[in-house]
Amino acid sequence: MKVNGSAHYAIDTRLDGMVYAAVKNCPVPWGRLVSYDAEAARNRPGVVAVIEFRAEEGKTGSDHLQDAIAVVADSWYRTKTALDLMSVEWDFGPEGQVSDETQASEAKRLWEEAGDVSRQEGGDTLGIIAASDRVVSAEYHRPYETHAKPLLDHGRTAVVCTP
Repeated sequence: MKVNGSAHYAIDTRLDGMVYAAVKNCPVPWGRLVSYDAEAARNRPGVVAVIEFRAEEGKTGSDHLQDAIAVVADSWYRTKTALDLMSVEWDFGPEGQVSDETQASEAKRLWEEAGDVSRQEGGDTLGIIAASDRVVSAEYHRPYETHAKPLLDHGRTAVVCTP
């Protein structure tokens, strides 16, 4: 069915009275929504609502809501277009200063600290390495990248059905 195009996916679903929502959240985890121009979206054709999401103070777990703004409209195109027309201001907070450079610097600092051995089998591994005249070492670097799953996927569109 996937090959011949007859497979039915969620995006293919059409219901009477169905509307769509596009959500934009801060590009920095746990940044705060400062302001947005709801009128830029609210007066567009087909727009049903502009909705503000606010994180609960002190709740920063992976299952907690982050600040975001959403537009609900009668078609995907109208929803996405209205959201894109809204100017949104974010306060990135302390995490806004995180970069490749700050992460590399912190990694280097931590690498140079002595750590605890959590498990050791056999002899004195660290002593054997230190006494050897044939030690091969290397450093590998990757750019900073989050592996967190966003709670509100920036700029993506979700289907919302009215009761």
